[in-house]
Amino acid sequence: MKITVLGARGSMPVTGSEYLTYGGDTTSYLLETETQAIFLDAGTGIVHAPFTKKEVSVLISHPHLDHLMGIPFFCPFYEKDRNVNIYGVSRNGLTIREQLEHLMAPPLWPVGLDVFSADIRCNEISGSFRVGEAQIEIFENRHPGGCTAFRVISEGKTIVFSGDYEHDNGAGDWAFSRFAHDADLLIYDAHYTETEYKIKKSFGHSTPAKGLKIMNEAGAKRILFTHHDPFHKDIFLDAAEKDVKAICKSASFAREGEVIAL
Repeated sequence: MKITVLGARGSMPVTGSEYLTYGGDTTSYLLETETQAIFLDAGTGIVHAPFTKKEVSVLISHPHLDHLMGIPFFCPFYEKDRNVNIYGVSRNGLTIREQLEHLMAPPLWPVGLDVFSADIRCNEISGSFRVGEAQIEIFENRHPGGCTAFRVISEGKTIVFSGDYEHDNGAGDWAFSRFAHDADLLIYDAHYTETEYKIKKSFGHSTPAKGLKIMNEAGAKRILFTHHDPFHKDIFLDAAEKDVKAICKSASFAREGEVIAL
């Protein structure tokens, strides 16, 4: 499998010379196998996705705006020979399609899903399911309004994507560690420092220190920290990465445009 970091910023996109290393686009990752293009969330990073496969799948963790901002500008939606499958769970009584239609409708947006040329299908998910040859399992994270973590198994490798997650220092973390067991790559929400988290507890995000603990408990081989705070500039993240690498050489902060081959 190959994973491309399309966007690793949380909450809102940012721009400027202070954000060139880690990027300013919001959450989206592209996972490619021999036959599949699977997107993990659809933040602004999805707009610039490089891919050629006809079959496209988008896994939506939750409908917060920073994870959906790229949907109206996703090029495959405009291609009449393209098949796009969107996967997500119902939230607040709305199916995944209704969530997207709620976003893409007047007065918030002038057009809806029905105007696009591609064959777009929205799929409700629970438990485990398959996308082509990829086996996918889900886990409901601790996050305001809910958030789905995905475990993707394909070509003998396992990726666990947890874009938004708040640790609980208890049974929830232990359950998530079991979900992420033996992952080749764990993509983990590390929005806050330990000091910031003390002030913003219950906001729905975690820290690098907690991510390292869960990585060790899960026996994951590598951890990639994501959902960078929009006010954490390159110089800040450089220092934070240096600190975590002093503890674990298999830990790093996601950089927009980075490609990881497993």
